Amino acid sequence: MSTLPHEKPPSLDQINLRPSERVAQYLLREFDDPDLKEGTRLPSNRELARRLKVSVPTVQGVLRQLAQEGRIAARRGSGTYLVAQPARRQESIRISVAAPLDCHALEIQDPWLNSIFGGLMPAVLRSQRPITLVGISPEEFGTDISTRRMLDQVPQSDGLILIPYAFMPKDRELVINSFEKAGKPVVHLHAPDMLSVANFASMDYYGVGHRIGEAFRAGGRRRVALLMGTFAYSTALRWQHAGLVAGLGRSVGSAISLSLPSQLKEGNRESAYHAMKELLSERKALPDALYAANREEAAGALRALEERKVRIPEDLSVVVARDLFPGITAYPGLTHGVHPLRQVGSALLEMVCERIARENASLPGRIFPCTFAGGETTTAEENAVLFASA
Repeated sequence: MSTLPHEKPPSLDQINLRPSERVAQYLLREFDDPDLKEGTRLPSNRELARRLKVSVPTVQGVLRQLAQEGRIAARRGSGTYLVAQPARRQESIRISVAAPLDCHALEIQDPWLNSIFGGLMPAVLRSQRPITLVGISPEEFGTDISTRRMLDQVPQSDGLILIPYAFMPKDRELVINSFEKAGKPVVHLHAPDMLSVANFASMDYYGVGHRIGEAFRAGGRRRVALLMGTFAYSTALRWQHAGLVAGLGRSVGSAISLSLPSQLKEGNRESAYHAMKELLSERKALPDALYAANREEAAGALRALEERKVRIPEDLSVVVARDLFPGITAYPGLTHGVHPLRQVGSALLEMVCERIARENASLPGRIFPCTFAGGETTTAEENAVLFASA
């Protein structure tokens, strides 16, 4: 009678997994080891909890679920044993992910993307087939090497999850075309362009912008400043802008004006600070509303507003479209959009698996609604719109 081998760290343990997901990931990876045989005994619950740094009740909950799925069998007084499923192992699939799966690494700190990848593992666990995910190493991300690495994966991969800012546009098209010509389906994080209707999963950026525009209109705002970085490579930003303009209504350009500072680097607090100072120094009426693409840009702008002693939200309301850097707590009550990142991550994996199963057939794009949180940097009238039930 064999036992599970000595402890090995999960290959994706740097993803921001919940404790139960970490336990399930570890066990299922071990179960899919082709060297394991029927009757392999699992470590004790206490030993698994120690290895994976979780509580014993967490381990027990995962084991109950695996028992219901027929993956393990408990024998009173003896232990818990693997129920072999060789047919399942023969149908394994390999999916490439055009980004580093380890987003805690020093080379790339991306809590937003890390949260999306946190949704991949639940989808892996729900799959009826074992799945191997292969990403780009953090030190190679964004370099020419990452493009070559992804192209090298085409023969071994069954499909691709594309992260839009993993490559420059020319390299992005090269990778997409290489996978598609080989009959390997591609699913995109966000619609690849404004006319796309298939093979992507995204948050409802248009809806977020539209709700914010409606809120500013309800609050009587007339001079809206935009801190949105460049639109050059981001469909998400273009959808946000389109939604905002639609939400503000027909008064845009007449009773309601929009201003966009120059030389703003997306996600850069210092750049946003100087951009806001530029707007405040102009010999025009001061803005009375601020639409920031993310919390980092809002933090820089708020610093400039505090120096000018602008009252928030009385003189000027501030809304952040997406909470790109949730760890920033200088303004915990900042009004901001809350995006279902894990749901989008799960959808990406589910969609690419479904496209593989359906021999590369296209699937309708999936857009997930967002909510709002905070509320301290917007007025009661604005909050009534932002926090209204969808």
